Amino acid sequence: EGLRANVNKLIAALAVEFRLLRAERSLIVVVPLAVGLSVLDVAFFTVVPEVSYSATYASITTRALILFLSGMIVFYTGETMHRDRDARIEPVLWATPASNNVFLLSKFLGTVLMMLFLVVLVGMTAIVTQFLRGHTPVDVSAYLITGAVILGPGIIFITGASIALNILLRNKYLAYVVCVGIGAGLFYLYSQGYN
Repeated sequence: EGLRANVNKLIAALAVEFRLLRAERSLIVVVPLAVGLSVLDVAFFTVVPEVSYSATYASITTRALILFLSGMIVFYTGETMHRDRDARIEPVLWATPASNNVFLLSKFLGTVLMMLFLVVLVGMTAIVTQFLRGHTPVDVSAYLITGAVILGPGIIFITGASIALNILLRNKYLAYVVCVGIGAGLFYLYSQGYN
């Protein structure tokens, strides 16, 4: 036992999570839909640069992507948290010599890394769209800043909150209802001018 053994267990559990996420059939539809709808505004409509074209493209795709990320995080976190119970292999996990934090951290990291991959994919698509529309020069740092400052912390916080709600409520559908309710309340408050 020790740090090295726990890291090895975490890596093994994370590899299993990635295999299970790769086998998720809904990703075939959801990922292209999220990329397409996030880049839709900049691909087909007039883009008026506020600071630069890259900053405008990055901010428009970020606004569109944040809603998809929130929904996907809540859904995939709920599914990964309750998948073991639904597949009736939970007693097998209890019998393994790994601690609970290894399983929870692997689910957290798997979801966060999948969402970061989606952010990178949308950013690359927006960069290609900006280049093809002739809105040069392309400033990659604008995309990196919006991804690192806005989307990165949001992904981490929403994933952590969703895991915590799934642990506390112990019911996947109740956690979905609470997450959607919190999200709707926040969008209502934001539309009223609150930050």
